[in-house]
Amino acid sequence: MIKNWKKTNENGISIPIDILSPHLSYFDKIEKSLKEEFLKGKKFGIAWEYNGLEISIFDKEASVEGFPTANLEYVIAIFRNSKLYPSPNNAVIFNLDGSLNKILQIPKFKSAIILEEIEKNNQKNPPLDDKHLSFYKYTRDTNDLGIELDILEINYALEYSESQILDPRSLELTNLFKSRFDRDYY
Repeated sequence: MIKNWKKTNENGISIPIDILSPHLSYFDKIEKSLKEEFLKGKKFGIAWEYNGLEISIFDKEASVEGFPTANLEYVIAIFRNSKLYPSPNNAVIFNLDGSLNKILQIPKFKSAIILEEIEKNNQKNPPLDDKHLSFYKYTRDTNDLGIELDILEINYALEYSESQILDPRSLELTNLFKSRFDRDYY
């Protein structure tokens, strides 16, 4: 079983994270001095224990955000500014032992607002030539049946994003969750 989830920085400072509540702020649960030391870091990673071993995902030249999937069977990590896992395929699924399971590929967009923009720009779907295309973040949400969903948000052309649901069996992005246009991005 996975336990003792934490975020780390390049200075070796780590803070504990509640794996059952990824949407909650973790800074209100730690001492102010630890928070300040942690935030002095420029690069961040993730670590956890599995079968008595400490597993760490860290990129010396980039930051890694990550969290266990809702079923606690995998870890999703999003690499930012990484040469190891560069955009647009910067979301990686790891097994609990830290071994690579798969690198997620940007799926086809499904939302009308982004499909219109892709067509207007004469791009293919997905528009792999877009320099701002990347996986942005992982979240969870609960559907009407009380099932917790794994959701990945994908950025397109700075102002647009689309969130898609990760199928827990196939580990593929399958359904549209929501899309967003943020005119005030700049």
